[in-house]
Amino acid sequence: MFRPRLFIALVTLLAMLVIAAGSGAQGALTVTPPSGPNGTTHTVSAVGLQPNAPYTLDVLYQPTNALVFTTDFQSDGDGNYSIDLTSEPADPAGVYVINITENGAVVQTSSLTITAPTGAAGAQLAAGTQDGQLDESRISDDYTLTGTAGQIISLTLRSGAFDAFLVLYDPAGLQLRYSDNALPPTTDAQIAAFELPADGNYRVSVTSRSAAETNGSQRASGAYSLTLSIARPANEGAIAYGELVVGELGIVQQSAQYSFEGRAGEVVTIDVRSDAFDPAVALVSGNGDRLALDDDGGGGLNARINRFTLPTDGTYLIVADGFRGFTGDRTLQGRFTVALTVEGEASAPVAQATSTPAPDTAQVTPLPALPSGSTGTLDFGQSAIGELTAEAQLGRYTFVGTAGDVITIQTDSDEFDPKIRLLDSDGTLIAEDDDSGSGLNALLENVTLPRDGEYVIEVDGFRGPSGDRQLFGQFSLTLNRTETAAQAVPTIVPTTAPETAQPTAVPTVAPSTGQLASGVPLNGELTEQAQTASYTFNGAQGDTITLDLTSDDFDPLVRVLSPDGAVLAEDDDSGGGIQARISEVVLPATGTYTVEVDSFRGVDPNRLVLGAYTLTLTLTAAPVEPTATPTLPPTATPVPTNTPEAAAPTAEPTTPAAEVTPDPTAIPLPTATPVTAEPAGSTAPDSLADLRLLGYGDTATVVFDGVPGASESFRMTGRAGDLVSITVKSAGDVDTAVRLFDSTGALIAEDDDSGAGFDPELFGVALPADGDYSIVLYTLSPAAQSSVEIT
Repeated sequence: MFRPRLFIALVTLLAMLVIAAGSGAQGALTVTPPSGPNGTTHTVSAVGLQPNAPYTLDVLYQPTNALVFTTDFQSDGDGNYSIDLTSEPADPAGVYVINITENGAVVQTSSLTITAPTGAAGAQLAAGTQDGQLDESRISDDYTLTGTAGQIISLTLRSGAFDAFLVLYDPAGLQLRYSDNALPPTTDAQIAAFELPADGNYRVSVTSRSAAETNGSQRASGAYSLTLSIARPANEGAIAYGELVVGELGIVQQSAQYSFEGRAGEVVTIDVRSDAFDPAVALVSGNGDRLALDDDGGGGLNARINRFTLPTDGTYLIVADGFRGFTGDRTLQGRFTVALTVEGEASAPVAQATSTPAPDTAQVTPLPALPSGSTGTLDFGQSAIGELTAEAQLGRYTFVGTAGDVITIQTDSDEFDPKIRLLDSDGTLIAEDDDSGSGLNALLENVTLPRDGEYVIEVDGFRGPSGDRQLFGQFSLTLNRTETAAQAVPTIVPTTAPETAQPTAVPTVAPSTGQLASGVPLNGELTEQAQTASYTFNGAQGDTITLDLTSDDFDPLVRVLSPDGAVLAEDDDSGGGIQARISEVVLPATGTYTVEVDSFRGVDPNRLVLGAYTLTLTLTAAPVEPTATPTLPPTATPVPTNTPEAAAPTAEPTTPAAEVTPDPTAIPLPTATPVTAEPAGSTAPDSLADLRLLGYGDTATVVFDGVPGASESFRMTGRAGDLVSITVKSAGDVDTAVRLFDSTGALIAEDDDSGAGFDPELFGVALPADGDYSIVLYTLSPAAQSSVEIT
């Protein structure tokens, strides 16, 4: 509640309501009005304090005696103090204690109460689907879920009228989980396969994102459906739409199969989740054709086949399996869950559906249909005007080029931060860019085409720290050819280069061992005799590497080992499609690193894999320690503010980082826009002791004087599990970025442009431990003297 949680209005408070008349050594503490539901603003007033003296106001949740809000203040010349506090949707009903302390001693005290929530007012939630209707008279509808310890549940909130937001509270009223856009490309919410920690009555809160972010001042209305699924044990057998099953893999059973009856046109989503191993899932038709396969599409290491359209009527099979390590022979053990959901309307039954062959390949995550204005063909020298809409979140344009052509692609938009990708006809990524053009616009300049044929330009955009922000607005796309094939000096050598061509560092087929060089693609091949390959490179502590492993013949998998042999990073499908990428990994030590090449082998770990691959290492040397010249006006003191700017959450679906094992009980940390090289002034401070303290709800002002790389650092104290949001507001004349570091200097989260204009914003970052953290605010470009507020 008073401690920052998910909801961003935490800037001066959160407050709670009913007050018993307080008695203290120096006067009285009162609250007006004394009680009310979430969303009510209350004035807390103290009289009889020492004039112009420093005090601290603390709010404690009485059931647990937990400190949920604190602020330092100074009384006025008459010994008075007043602050307006507003309760949030996340604040549980109950009694709170307010203390005013001086040098650690309580001088005034009182108690406050938040009344029971409005809306559904505790209606019992049973397994199945509950339909409801939000209106602007209340912030949320709240349901009671009676559960037992160890029970596994899933909650799904869908609405076509508002951006769904779902929160689960434990029997003591403390927030356990929240969900916003968990089912992309929709704005529906889902808390999936969650194990209840104790017996008791849980609260399920249905609200909108706008209400959650604005402390209830912007409420939504419209119909919704809330579905509760309770897991049943099953290691095989039938599964129905909307059902959740829990199974277990062991020495005897290494995969599980579940069947369901589907109709042509139904859109299904299949989730396989596990805390014990890295799950994988396949969808197989009744005649044995594999229609879809996924490893890590469900967040973290979880698997999801997302919004797949069934091609025919008939029986389908879900195969729950897992990633079996680099060699493919790892034994999987532990519990998992499988959930099957359906949306959309099925078509009329198809006669003799079983005789209709399923497609050989299928999109695991099909792209939305693109209307005119978001697709088309381009010729060199042409421009196109397109638009991203709710139905078309990606633009796709094709053109025909010749090997050796040198081209430039430019995308501009005043309505979102655009990015562009260039792919060949097989979907292999050739080049991509975000902000190389003017302002935030995208520019690919002087790219040499590797072969004759058709190419695809994808227009996308930065989607915020969590990667699921929807983009809307027009863009322009321009394609130019700066050199023809006859004029160009190729920077990418075609694989069919003639024998007289300039020799390159790319061998036709590299051996299965050797040395990697940065920026030089290496072509290799998996054979019957060499089912894996191993390469080395030398790196220094602080260097940043990206590894791309691509193949048209098999599903590639790449791993990098540190000099001591420990696994530093591993990836299967982060490079687009089924290609592998380990992206932006910082080397922890100086020495020789090993890169291992393998293939994902699906449900058969012993399957023979044959085919060619290309491995590319990109190494960026560690930056020289910058010298920052920050300035902070001596009069700029953090002060509470009662009207924080609502966050603009969500973020960019950039190439995911390599696989790591997440804490399944933690909310994923948004990492926003990665910075390819350390900007000046952006590193963690050497010491936290002398940094200025920025408390929860505080706002500080920083003045930048036009020096590139100028920065200001603050110290923040937090607790494990706190959900922290950092907002920055400027007048628009300086481009800033923000980073959050732990006490050891490890980067927790960062952002550049998720806020308004060029302002950064971090939203709902979960702190990993109790202790001190540093916040570094720095400039990315010179600017006139400019004042910036950080909250």
